Amino acid sequence: VGRSIIGRSSSDDAAILQDITKEAERQAWTRAASHDGSAELEQGLPSFAAVRTTLKRLSKAKAVMMHAALRNVAAGGAILGSRFSPPRKCYRCSMDVVEDFQHKFYECPANRPSGHAGLELADEYIRDTQWLCDRATWDNFSPSCLWSRGLIPRGLLVDLQPDECLPQSFASPFPEELKDGCTLATDGALYNPPNIHLPEAARAGSGAALIAFDDEARAGIATAAVAGQGTTRAQTVPRAEAQAGVLGVEARDLQPGQSSQWIVDATYVSKGALGLPLWEFEGPDSFFKRRHTDVWSNIDFLLDQSVLPLPTKVTSHLTVDNVIAGDITMQQLLANGIADVAAGAACRIRSLPHELVLKATDLQQLSIAITRRIAAVEAISWRAMHESCSLSVCLPPVPSITTPAVAARELWDRVETTGHRPTPVRVDGSGLLLRCAVCGRSTHSSKVSVWLQSPCSPSAALDRYGQAIAVPEVEPAAAPIPATAGGQPVAEVKG
Repeated sequence: VGRSIIGRSSSDDAAILQDITKEAERQAWTRAASHDGSAELEQGLPSFAAVRTTLKRLSKAKAVMMHAALRNVAAGGAILGSRFSPPRKCYRCSMDVVEDFQHKFYECPANRPSGHAGLELADEYIRDTQWLCDRATWDNFSPSCLWSRGLIPRGLLVDLQPDECLPQSFASPFPEELKDGCTLATDGALYNPPNIHLPEAARAGSGAALIAFDDEARAGIATAAVAGQGTTRAQTVPRAEAQAGVLGVEARDLQPGQSSQWIVDATYVSKGALGLPLWEFEGPDSFFKRRHTDVWSNIDFLLDQSVLPLPTKVTSHLTVDNVIAGDITMQQLLANGIADVAAGAACRIRSLPHELVLKATDLQQLSIAITRRIAAVEAISWRAMHESCSLSVCLPPVPSITTPAVAARELWDRVETTGHRPTPVRVDGSGLLLRCAVCGRSTHSSKVSVWLQSPCSPSAALDRYGQAIAVPEVEPAAAPIPATAGGQPVAEVKG
């Protein structure tokens, strides 16, 4: 049945590969939990919702340094004194303690909005998240992966997304004598509670409508039946769209040849169904490299048995005006609308109760505040380390808010403060070659910042390319008495 490679059927293959993937992920997150500040990651894949939300906000604000700082901490690359050997004390305050996650982000008295030039957003974030300092102590800094890296552990999301994940379905009756020649319309939907952006709180739904059309009946519909399936599993709308086709067949036990039309509004489903015969020509492994293979294996079987016809793609959310314009038929408009309503109802049959909505709201507010404070403190810490030279830190490039010409002039001025006087020598295929008019050192225009690390030395000896070379110090020789001609010196010979 289907394209079996490992088990007895393609469905068995999908289940086997899913179990192998789960075990590999479990081992990977168990190893990740041994990392500093990641004690709860053995519970499984955490939620990155707060990190993504804050990164999107920083990208819009063009806060490049804070954006890079948050990504670094979330990935486990925070610069901490406790990771040095021997452990380094906090260099920003006088508390004489080893710098760890809790001290760096929440206890250090140096974390205060003090007008950091270029980091005004960091000052705002620190000022708005001061309430976290007491909360980090009350909660005993647990869970550490949330307070240290902004990752929400799976343990806090169990109530929002129960482990059983059993779908809840509904279906209305449909006369058996009207199944021949009926139309099946399917749709998928995703519902998020208001003001909650945690994917685990979302509810996916698949909706199907089985319709028997009759021109003599009211609105052209003799009878219609709807079916829906809602689940707490965090899944995408394309998966719900594809699952709706299987739901429509199973809910009303359709037999081969009974459904004359399958109406969908998702390009993912229409193109995927039409491309199924090509998968076997791409090699036996290609079928299992695609997403939602468990659903597509069932659709492939139903298409082979002629239980499902090939889908007809329609545009969703059209109106009667589009029917008049000829963009869609009235039957297709009605069928798609009924399936859309069924999918929306399926999303809400597993909606969160009020107490879990409040819990999700508090968790979202806490996690976003933590990620904002981490981004602000880490960025300020980077600048402090760079300025104090206590640790070599490679700062991310910050784009100039002015024109490129002004930015180049600022860099030129910084070079001139070191004593260098760059003058152009020649232009080659890659840019401009510059040479200092004082010391003679040369460099390419794209590497002019290297002069910031080497002050100008006019007494340096130069090679034929204008580069400085080391010259041993020797005792100066006594200058000879110059020759004279008619009482006037004709030349001076240096020692």
